[in-house]
Amino acid sequence: PPPPTQDMTRGRTLIEQAERAGAQRYAAVELESARDKLQQADSAQKDGKQDVANERAAEAVADAELANARATSGTARNAAEELQKGNETLRKETERSFTTTAPNQ
Repeated sequence: PPPPTQDMTRGRTLIEQAERAGAQRYAAVELESARDKLQQADSAQKDGKQDVANERAAEAVADAELANARATSGTARNAAEELQKGNETLRKETERSFTTTAPNQ
């Protein structure tokens, strides 16, 4: 079988993307698994075990994709929570401002 060059390159790229997306915070297990499997693929390829190298490289790609998805989701969730907190603060400030400036009857 041909060497897993394409999957190994893709795996490295996806791992880098996942790291930039915050995978260390939101998907540390998947990120570490992708790194480990990529290293295993590299070792297997050096040992001439192309079948094993191809399997591990494909698994590394899948793990890196999952890490990237979880990191992106976690980052989006965090941003939504921050936005919600900001909206709540703004609502409270608006209520307070309206209460203190409303004419007494």
